[in-house]
Amino acid sequence: RLLLLHADPVTHRCVLAEAPLGPGTLPEGATPLLHAQEGESFESVEAFAGFVALQLRVGALPAVRMIPRRADGSLDVGAVREIVTGGPLDAVRLEHTPDWEQRSIRCRVDSFLTPPTMIGASLDGGDPFVLQRVEVPGLDASRYVEKRLWATSPDRTRVPISLIARADVVADGTAPVLLHGHGVFGQCLDPLLQPEVLALADRGVVVAVAHVRGGGELGPQWHHDGRRQRRMHSVDDLVACADHLVASGWAAPDRIGAVATGAGAMVVGAAANRAPELFRAVLAETPLVDPLETLLAPEVMLTLEEWTEFGDPAEDETAYRTLRACSPAENIRETEYPAVYAFTALEGTDIPPACAAIWVARLRERVTSDPAERPVLLRVADSLEGGEDLRVEGVAWLLDQLGAADLEG
Repeated sequence: RLLLLHADPVTHRCVLAEAPLGPGTLPEGATPLLHAQEGESFESVEAFAGFVALQLRVGALPAVRMIPRRADGSLDVGAVREIVTGGPLDAVRLEHTPDWEQRSIRCRVDSFLTPPTMIGASLDGGDPFVLQRVEVPGLDASRYVEKRLWATSPDRTRVPISLIARADVVADGTAPVLLHGHGVFGQCLDPLLQPEVLALADRGVVVAVAHVRGGGELGPQWHHDGRRQRRMHSVDDLVACADHLVASGWAAPDRIGAVATGAGAMVVGAAANRAPELFRAVLAETPLVDPLETLLAPEVMLTLEEWTEFGDPAEDETAYRTLRACSPAENIRETEYPAVYAFTALEGTDIPPACAAIWVARLRERVTSDPAERPVLLRVADSLEGGEDLRVEGVAWLLDQLGAADLEG
């Protein structure tokens, strides 16, 4: 049999199907076995003698299911087993399992509080068992909490947020928040144990990731709903996530710092234009914040990839108008803005440093904020070698803006 993953032409949801192995097999002639449900997306399938392992995404997180075979080799979709680990933000990914006859699989588990862990799961049942775990000296996961929140965008789309905080931080509307946004190229910002994130949480900072449309956390359709003419969906989602953090008490309304890198800074910068009162500060690394300046010059960037994501503004009027509407540099208002720290490099980045420079210059021309209280800063290095130092400097500046520089764990 040939196993196929394809999108249903009516619902656009993913389908696992099978067909007799032979030349010219097409999805239309295959027999559907399993349909993805709401909030699910199938990514890959791997076959073994007694079962198949399905890699999917559920609720914006990677997950793995085992589907046993019957005696005749057909799949028993009524006996599907999901690998359950128990953590609210556990990302479970299928690892290489080389033995065709094996009745168990190996998976990697990660989260904000879970060190990279290799687990085994058997077709015969029982709880997953730990095969190997990376030791993280000094880690006490009980000091923190990780949560999944859901914001609601203006078009009623539910947008997931991953959050980590120190366990004693109360959702009383007083905490500083570092909010990360991206939402481009179908990339997923899945939770991962990072010492720098725990260090921020130790200071009482709530760290949140907004999984806005344009990313891949909820499958291909999630990506498509945030690209080209739907680009503003990503901005709507980020603003909704910031609003939800305030409404649910996780964020102080005047202590949200937005962080983004590369093309993700287009989303954050546009959100700051849309609702500048929501953000206290913006930290942007090598930001694509003047997209028309770069996408209209084919020699500047990896434009084929960029045009696939955003459209070609030179040839497509809709793409031009969409990019102009969400361009951070094109839509700055004469009002108070968050403080801004943009850093870039003369070499080692696909995004020209002039992109950040134009944005910063236009912000300085138009915003009415007190520059001593809410400065607009540009940091340009010779290259991105030693870029980690620039990030540390930027985060230190952000903590100062959020009033978190002196907070103690």
